[in-house]
Amino acid sequence: MPLEVVLSPYRAIVVPFVRYVEALHRQRPELTVTIVLGELVVEQRLQRLLHGDFEPPIRRALRSQRRVVVTTVPFHFPG
Repeated sequence: MPLEVVLSPYRAIVVPFVRYVEALHRQRPELTVTIVLGELVVEQRLQRLLHGDFEPPIRRALRSQRRVVVTTVPFHFPG
């Protein structure tokens, strides 16, 4: 599988991501898309505030999409 990079102005993540998945389904309706999201796990409360948590909004936005599988992989940040 080739890596696809979706350019997005103004650091918008959710809408361009959902549009990309919708475009894939328009091209190949039978395709099941698997999305792997990294979840940064930190120990300190301040670290949690500093790192954007985009996984829940992306997961919510894709919930209504058919044939989409979302997997979260935790990444433990050394603290």
